[in-house]
Amino acid sequence: MIDVGGGASSLVNDLLASGYRNMTVLDLSLAALDVARKRLGDDAERVHWIEGDITTVALPDVWHDCAVSFPR
Repeated sequence: MIDVGGGASSLVNDLLASGYRNMTVLDLSLAALDVARKRLGDDAERVHWIEGDITTVALPDVWHDCAVSFPR
């Protein structure tokens, strides 16, 4: 699962607590990602963190974003 624009959001905390695995958080802001990593503590190692632009980063073949749709 990927949280696009997740940055400092606590969604990843809630998903990990609910048992989700293979989590990725992508955001333009390294500072925002650092906030989330710090908040998660040791659990941050269970998340793949990507600093980048959704329109230019390499993503898995299948992903879903209910707010935005980009042609592949």
